[in-house]
Amino acid sequence: MDRSDVPAVAGSTAATPAPISLSLALTVPETSAALRAEATELMTDLVRQLPQSPDALEVKARMHFLFGENEQAEADWRQALAISPDYGYAHLGIGKAAMRHDRLEEAEQHLVKAMELLPLLEEAALELAQVYTLQGHLERTVSVLQSFVEKKPDAAESWLVLGQSFLALRDYERARQGFARVLELRPDAARAQEGLGRALVRLGQREEAKRLLEAQASARRLTEASNRTPEEAFVNEKKDVARLYVDAGRILVHFQHLDAAELVYRKAILLDPHNMDAWSLFLRLLQQMEKMNEAWVMAGEMCEANPDDATAQLTLALLGARVGELHDPIAAMDRVIELAPQDANAHQTFARLLLENRRDFPRALQLAHRAVELRGSAADHEMYAQTLAVNQQFEKAREELEEAVRLDPDNPLYRGALQQLDAFLQAKSAQ
Repeated sequence: MDRSDVPAVAGSTAATPAPISLSLALTVPETSAALRAEATELMTDLVRQLPQSPDALEVKARMHFLFGENEQAEADWRQALAISPDYGYAHLGIGKAAMRHDRLEEAEQHLVKAMELLPLLEEAALELAQVYTLQGHLERTVSVLQSFVEKKPDAAESWLVLGQSFLALRDYERARQGFARVLELRPDAARAQEGLGRALVRLGQREEAKRLLEAQASARRLTEASNRTPEEAFVNEKKDVARLYVDAGRILVHFQHLDAAELVYRKAILLDPHNMDAWSLFLRLLQQMEKMNEAWVMAGEMCEANPDDATAQLTLALLGARVGELHDPIAAMDRVIELAPQDANAHQTFARLLLENRRDFPRALQLAHRAVELRGSAADHEMYAQTLAVNQQFEKAREELEEAVRLDPDNPLYRGALQQLDAFLQAKSAQ
C-alpha cells in the first residue's frame, strides 16, 4: 500500500550516531532465493546498527511479512512497539498478523489504535474494515470506510470495498454510487465494473448493467489469458523489495547516514528502474551531498528508463538548468507539458523558468494562468501575478496577489509582494 502521504519516519527521534556501513552489492539477484537472502541480510544489518529505531524494526517486519515469515514479522513489530508504544505502523502490523491467525478481537484493538494514530493511511482503514467484515459487522465496515473517504475522497480502494459492502447489505443505490466513484478515479477497474453491473441489475437498469458486465468479462478473459509467468512474478517481487529499500533509505537519511542511504537507493533503482519514489529521493540526496553533476547524469538515466514520465522530464529540465548542462530547458519543459497537460505544478514551474531566464513573457502568462485554472493554490496565484506584472497588467496582478494572501494569509512573501506593488502603483499614479 502507498504510504507516501504519511510521515516516512513516524517513530524515531533525530540523532546522529557514528557512521555505519552496509554490505550491499550493486547487482541484480538472479533468483528469488538470492533476492530474499540479500534483503534479509540488509534489514538485519540495519536493525543491528540502529537497534533503538522502531522504523528500522518496522521495515524489517514488513520484509518478513512479504516473504510469508509471519512469526518473525510479528516479533519485530512487537519489539518496535516496546520502543515506541504509540507507533502506529507497529499497531497496524500486529493487527494484520493477528487477523491472518484469526485473532480477530486482538486485530481489531490494534487496528483501531492504528487508525487513531494514522488517520490518513488507507491501509489501516482497509485492514480494520476487513476485520469487521470477517466478524460479520458490515455496518461497522461501512462506518469506517465512509469516515475515511470523507477525509480522502480519492481513495479508490476504499470506495470499492464500500460499494461491495453496500451490495452485501442490499443497499443497491449506495453500492452504485460507490462503484461509480471508483470508475471516476480508475475507469478500467474491472471489479468496480462488475460491482456496478450487479448493482444496476438490482436497480432495474439492465441494459447498462449488461454493457458493464460484458466489458468486465472481456477484461477478465484478457487477465486469465495473460496469467503471470514465473519471470513476471519475480519482477513483481523485485518491485516489492525495492519499495522496502526505499523506506530503509529514508530511515538512513533521517539518521544522517547519507553514504549508506545512497547505496540503498541505488540498489532500489537497480531492482525497479520505474520506482519514481526511489529516483526522486536518490536525486534529492545527491543534491544534498552536493553531487550536482552526478545528479544530472542520473536524471538522464531516469528519463531513459521512464521516457513518458512527466515528473522525470521535469526533474531533468530543472537539474539541467541548475548545472548549466541543458542547452534548451524550454524544449525540455515543452516535453513535460506534452506529457502532463493537466499538471498544475508543471505549468507553474515552466512559467517560473521563463521569468527567471527573461524569455517569452506572454507564454509565461499563459502557463501561469493555466496553473490557476488547474489548481488555484496561493502559489499559483502569486506566480500568475508575477507574469501579469512583467506583461504590464498591474491591476490584475494586484487582484491575484490579494487572492494569494487570502488563501495563505500567514505567508510574508505574498504580503510583501502586495505592499511592493501598491507602492509601485502609488508612485506611478503620482507621476
